[in-house]
Amino acid sequence: MIRINLVPPSARRPFWARWRWSAVPLRRLAILGVSAMAFLAAGLWLLRSGEERTLGRLRQEWRTWEGPQAELDAYQNQMAVLKRQADHLARVRSDGLTWAPRLNLLSDTVSSGVWFTRLSVEAVEAKTPLAKAKPLLKADKGKPKRARGEDAGPSVRMTVEGTALVPQKEEGSPLMSTLQSLKRHPEFSRSFSRVEVKSAERRMFGSVAVTDFVLVFEVKDPLA
Repeated sequence: MIRINLVPPSARRPFWARWRWSAVPLRRLAILGVSAMAFLAAGLWLLRSGEERTLGRLRQEWRTWEGPQAELDAYQNQMAVLKRQADHLARVRSDGLTWAPRLNLLSDTVSSGVWFTRLSVEAVEAKTPLAKAKPLLKADKGKPKRARGEDAGPSVRMTVEGTALVPQKEEGSPLMSTLQSLKRHPEFSRSFSRVEVKSAERRMFGSVAVTDFVLVFEVKDPLA
């Protein structure tokens, strides 16, 4: 195909030269640019507002589920602890742990002026130390002890609460006398690993000074 251009060479101009930018007012160009930027900013603002609303909704849903999740975790941890304690008590009970000799030991060694008011028993992990108590009496030194950190299996802890008279200056302490009687008794080392005074608080009972105490016994495993 043959194309014939009848436009004289002097009138021929490139394609881009046909547009006269000077014909478009600068004011109109500025308005168009500002309008485009405003439209873009509005779009970005709408997009950001939508994302913020979505994020707020998700955070609200997360806060709604945090409470039940924390309660569920707490229940699961508690159930795990109770299951371990039940297993430990079942094992110790099946091994032949009897309470009559231990309770008789307490009854035989209690001194005048000391009253036991409450007794409780719980299963604990063998590695769990007694809660911030100073040891007063321990098992005989000649008997072998487990190394620190060694898992000794389940352990049973007996807590005894009571009240003792505060001695006069010339008298001995009934509580200390009870503890010494426990230590000297031949059945103590067979029944308990140690006994500790967890707390001792003095108060007035009318005109009489008394001491409320808590004794913690580590019951010896029959297989130990």
